[in-house]
Amino acid sequence: MPRIIGAVLTAAGFCTPAHAGNGADALRAAPADVVLLDLQLPDTSGLDGLAALRARPVSPAVVVITAHGSEDAVEQALRADIGHEIVAV
Repeated sequence: MPRIIGAVLTAAGFCTPAHAGNGADALRAAPADVVLLDLQLPDTSGLDGLAALRARPVSPAVVVITAHGSEDAVEQALRADIGHEIVAV
């Protein structure tokens, strides 16, 4: 899924996105303006990753995209300051 989204963004004229295979690699990567974040990461919870991103002096915009959504996940994301809008597909 990340590679497909990256190809779509690149085709639309956006910078070539970086891809991290897990949360630790993503947090070590260069700062980004926007982060596409899955709730299910191999080494941590996406919500834990969100908390780490929000703790940075300059926090990127975060878009959560996941196939593992639930009402509980939405509530946790809202409590973690995911943002103003959640869209379920």
